[in-house]
Amino acid sequence: MIKFDNATYERRVETAVKKELFTNQMHPRFELLYILNGNGKFIIENTEHPFTNNSMFLVAPGKFHVLSTPPKTDYDRIIIYFDQSLLPETLEKNLTFHTLNNSTVRELFLKFDDYSKLYSGKTLEILFKGFLNEVLLTTGKSSVEPSNLPVLIKNAIDYIELNLDKKLSIETIAENLFVSKTHLSHSFSKVMNIGIMSYVQLKRIYKARDMLKNGYSATKVAEILDYKSYPTFLRNYKKHFNKIPSNEKVSK
Repeated sequence: MIKFDNATYERRVETAVKKELFTNQMHPRFELLYILNGNGKFIIENTEHPFTNNSMFLVAPGKFHVLSTPPKTDYDRIIIYFDQSLLPETLEKNLTFHTLNNSTVRELFLKFDDYSKLYSGKTLEILFKGFLNEVLLTTGKSSVEPSNLPVLIKNAIDYIELNLDKKLSIETIAENLFVSKTHLSHSFSKVMNIGIMSYVQLKRIYKARDMLKNGYSATKVAEILDYKSYPTFLRNYKKHFNKIPSNEKVSK
């Protein structure tokens, strides 16, 4: 892994991909994922996206995503995490997309991968910023057609999203979706590769982050999002983001 001041770059190649390793996928940074080799499916929020060689995903901060169908062959990809400050000004701040690219884009990724072996320090950082801007600004934004998740799972995700400021439990969610909590719990874990209440906790902590950035006080956020106590909220926030809520900058 190569670390810059506001980004990281890594190329990973795996021969045996285990689905259970890809859980809890929500990040405070943008994620740019380029698939050099591999066929499978990703879930982003409430839709599933098939991918193949030369597929590229850009996932905005706080968007849930998980590998739902792992490649059966070698999985070769480049993963970049970067701060919003590196997103070109002409692109929307919450941008998320999936595209299938041509050989020109592939060559850009492979070219920078070669640079990462030849250069270091400030020189490599300058080359990285140029590469990232070129990829983001020249890639077509036409989406690869996603497929719908099972109705129960999509309804559960939508219900959770609309009720993060209310008391949520498996019983409550199941009751509102007219299914048993056992069926809901099993189905959600099987499709999303994460327990439903763990998913709620992830969505809630990112909702808290958005609220803080929009000027809400930490105590008010903890109250609105139904945390048992402020110390509980503080502990969870620090564990996930490695900072205390009061250190979040207010959006301008």
